[in-house]
Amino acid sequence: MGASVSADCMCGYSDELRIGAGAADAGSVCYWPAVCSQCRKLVAVDRLASGHQCPDCGASVELLGDATVNDWVQDIAVESSGHALAAGPHACPVCDRNRLLFSPGSLAWD
Repeated sequence: MGASVSADCMCGYSDELRIGAGAADAGSVCYWPAVCSQCRKLVAVDRLASGHQCPDCGASVELLGDATVNDWVQDIAVESSGHALAAGPHACPVCDRNRLLFSPGSLAWD
């Protein structure tokens, strides 16, 4: 089941993204937050696809790390499709400071 995640930074940047996959797409698609440095925003891209690109401008994007692969304990913001997103802090795409925090969003989708 997919979920949404809210991202908020002290600089004022905020966004909500849909991550994971619905039942029909499970195993073939897994949307995950990524940073587009060209657009200076978060985007959701299919982490199972090769060559991750921004859906808006086509530039290469950087996927945010999966909290389950880190060897130190982190607060988990949301788990979806077998992956976990750390609450943060992460680098903000607008101010470039490590103040971007994730929290569970208001949407669960299938």
